[in-house]
Amino acid sequence: MLGENLSNERLILLYSNSNENIWHIDTDIRLIDSKLHDIITTDIQYLHSRMIVVRYDKQLMSLKQLQTTLSLFEQTLNQRSATLILRHRSLIPNEICLTCCSTQRIDTIDNDIKKENYTNNDEQIKEIILQEGQLLELRFRGNVLPINNNNQQSAIPFAFNTNFPFFFETNISEIDKYCQHLSSCYYGYIQIYSKRKHYQNVLKDIDKKKQQIDTVKQESSHENESCLAEILVSLPKVSKEVRIPIDKTLSTFTGE
Repeated sequence: MLGENLSNERLILLYSNSNENIWHIDTDIRLIDSKLHDIITTDIQYLHSRMIVVRYDKQLMSLKQLQTTLSLFEQTLNQRSATLILRHRSLIPNEICLTCCSTQRIDTIDNDIKKENYTNNDEQIKEIILQEGQLLELRFRGNVLPINNNNQQSAIPFAFNTNFPFFFETNISEIDKYCQHLSSCYYGYIQIYSKRKHYQNVLKDIDKKKQQIDTVKQESSHENESCLAEILVSLPKVSKEVRIPIDKTLSTFTGE
C-alpha cells in the first residue's frame, strides 16, 4: 500500500518458520531500495525458511496490522471449499459411506458413489472450509457406532487433499436397542475434528552459574482441536414380524 508521499514508504522483510502461522519482522538486516523499485539489495546472512519483502505506507498501516494482514492473506490462499457427503447402501441400510472431497469434484464423486450402489434418498451434505493438507479426525457420538469400533472416543485420522478424496465405508449398529423407542430409527452423529499445533518461542536458562544469563530459544507447542462439522446418521430399526395366531379348538367341559 503506497501513498502519494514517497517519504512515508517503508521497506521491511518478514519471515515465518515452516511450522508457524505468524510472520515476524527481521530487524537485524538492512534493505536498500533502487530508484526504480525493481531491485532490492540486502545484507542478510542467514536464510529463513519463508521470507517476504513488503513495501507499505506508514501512515496507512501499522506494523502490527501488516503482520495480521499477511497471516490472513496466506490463509486465504490456502483455503479450499470441501463437501462432506453421507449415504447409505441401497440394499444394506446399516452400511454407510462418508466422503470428504473438494466441492469442485462433487459431480465426479457422485458418479463413483452411485456405482457402489449407494442411494441419495437419505443423503446428508455439509460444506466446510479447509486448508490444503489440513489434518482431520472422524469421530462418532450418540447411539450409532461402527460395528468394529467399541470405543466411542476412538477417531479415524485423515488429511484433506483437493486431488484425492477421502472415503470411509463401515457397517454401523446401535448401542442401546431400547433407546429412542419412540422413533423408527436409531440416531447418532459423525463429527469432523481439526487438530492444530501452535508454536511459541520460550526462553530457557542454560547456565545459572554465569553472571550474565545465557538464553536460548526453544519451540514449545500445544495442540488445539475444534469440531468443524456434525452430520446426523440414522439406522432404521428392524421391524419385528408379528406372529400369526394358531387356530385352536375351544375346550369343552363335560359336567359330571
